[in-house]
Amino acid sequence: MTNSSSVAKSRRSGGPKTDKGKQSSSRNALKTGAYSKAVVLPGEDESEYHELEAQFIRDFAPRDIAEGAMVRELTVLIWKKIRLDQLEHRAVLQIYNKPLTTYDLGVLFLSRPEAEWVMGTLDLITQAYAKECALNKNIALELLVGIVTPKLLEGLKKRSPSLYEDLMQAAYDYEFEDYSHEALCEETIVDAGKHKNLMHYLLTRQVEVCEDIVWTFEHLEKIQIAIQKARDERLITLMQHDKTSRAREDLSRSFFRTLSDLRKHQHWRYQRDAIDVSPPADGAE
Repeated sequence: MTNSSSVAKSRRSGGPKTDKGKQSSSRNALKTGAYSKAVVLPGEDESEYHELEAQFIRDFAPRDIAEGAMVRELTVLIWKKIRLDQLEHRAVLQIYNKPLTTYDLGVLFLSRPEAEWVMGTLDLITQAYAKECALNKNIALELLVGIVTPKLLEGLKKRSPSLYEDLMQAAYDYEFEDYSHEALCEETIVDAGKHKNLMHYLLTRQVEVCEDIVWTFEHLEKIQIAIQKARDERLITLMQHDKTSRAREDLSRSFFRTLSDLRKHQHWRYQRDAIDVSPPADGAE
């Protein structure tokens, strides 16, 4: 008959049974405080790496050194893949948001090259804004017919606050910010070697600005389509010369190979640690 104490001694527990015991065992299997410092690069968040590592530990609960090493390797591989994805994302955004070339702009504004400056404000060009610019253009043309007087400037405040503010801002840009309406109306400026009345000059510039904005709004859909086409062509070129796909494939192969090895090892350990509870054969003592 089999000795009960011998049976008890031969039985293997298969590792910790409680959740606390399993967590302690998992932590012990991956106690490498300095390891993350060799994986996490400057500028990366080490806490995010530890969170990822902790998730893998919870998922696979490594019980020995071999499992701990494989779980650590899986963590590193996924961390590197995340890093690669972020690098690719930044590279794509850099290419995508890169300003259009002179050639691209020339094609977009072929019929009105002077409107190229509007490219930086396309998001602000709405139907209401274009309508306001068209109105301001007509007011500016009306003022240009005669002499701009202080009374006209004062009335412009109420008639078209936006045009008045644009004129005052333009005067400020020309360092006439402290001038009264009377002084602004009398001031002259040299343009192309000719002396011109300041307000006439600024109003003429406002007419041109308004015309550029109205023209851009009228062609906005075509411009946006052309911009998207140029960006798409950039992305296609980037994809054709993508050097990250090979690295991503290598990381994926390494990950699934390591995952397969881990599962095989855990299956082997499970079978090794399994307790034989089958009844003894007939005639056994």
